[in-house]
Amino acid sequence: MNLKEFKQVKSKGGDKKIMKTKIKQEKGITLIALVITIVVLLILAGVSINAIFSENGIINKAKDAQNKMDEAQQKDLNSINELNNWIDSKTNGATGGSTGGNTTGGGDNPSTPSGTWTQNKTTVTDGKTTYTVGDDYTYNCGVSGYTGGWKVLGADKGKLLIMSTVDVGTLQLSGKEGYNTGISQLNTICAPYGTEARSITVEDINRVTGYDPTKQNNNTKYGAGEFYEYGNKVTYTASGSSATNGKTYTSAISKYEHPDGRILGQNDVTSIQVESTAYYYYPSTLTTSDGEQTGEIGISKTIPAYKLLFRKADDTANCSYWLASSFVRAGSDYSTFGLRLVNSDGGVYDCLSWRSNSGAYSRSDGVRAVVSL
Repeated sequence: MNLKEFKQVKSKGGDKKIMKTKIKQEKGITLIALVITIVVLLILAGVSINAIFSENGIINKAKDAQNKMDEAQQKDLNSINELNNWIDSKTNGATGGSTGGNTTGGGDNPSTPSGTWTQNKTTVTDGKTTYTVGDDYTYNCGVSGYTGGWKVLGADKGKLLIMSTVDVGTLQLSGKEGYNTGISQLNTICAPYGTEARSITVEDINRVTGYDPTKQNNNTKYGAGEFYEYGNKVTYTASGSSATNGKTYTSAISKYEHPDGRILGQNDVTSIQVESTAYYYYPSTLTTSDGEQTGEIGISKTIPAYKLLFRKADDTANCSYWLASSFVRAGSDYSTFGLRLVNSDGGVYDCLSWRSNSGAYSRSDGVRAVVSL
């Protein structure tokens, strides 16, 4: 072997070492690249999961979109129901009208009034069509299972009011919650019966009967001279009470808890003031004694308005139902709180659900819907 061949052989051995080094380096680079790739994939996975499941992620956005779509569909359904009601009234007519009784009224459909509706006790008019409270009215509420009818109740804020002839539900009210949330619960029950549906109130009834608690018994306030005088403000302290009409109570008051959570003598509560808004009356006399109507006072028990408000639909007995109107009745050393109702004896009453010195009371009664057209 000459010198040139020896060098070639030696050179080949060196190349093998170089090759091995390169392979090791390439393996190292490949491993690093793999680790980097895994890290990148994990980051991408985390970003994807966050984009899907986070509060502002795809799933929640999809849910929000679905909810908005459902709301839009419900609004469309309500609009369709209103259109159907209008078409029904145009084709079938509204029962009642200026001729009275059970005839079909002419003129424009009151659900799309051309004027402003006004009320004078049992007479309701927009200048073109005139109704009497208690007249039948054709109205499709769209609530499956409702078997009652609808009658003209009056007018409020320029709109015609109609009322369900039977209960649309029942509700039990009790304690502080009954006083604090009773009105909203009643209105929620009535809401499905129209775009502007609510529970009947004592103000609706007073517009029909003509009752005014500031002008009872020869133009005097209800309960005049007493702690419960209408509009009287009474302040309770640990040592007694005093009222804006001059009434005082000088004995100690050991317990007074307001339904809003305030307790006399606790948490720096040294006094509690309430305004007495309670009253009750009978619609035929506008006093606290029942009887027949005399003169122009009250309403007769024989007219459709009385039967709508105080009798069952079949006219076999008196009815009872809640009114979405609250009251406070002030006493010398306590107050009662609750909602008003039409009572089964034919009167407009207050029904307590909370008494400041003794706690909760409970009652279950019917619910009547009113729709503004």
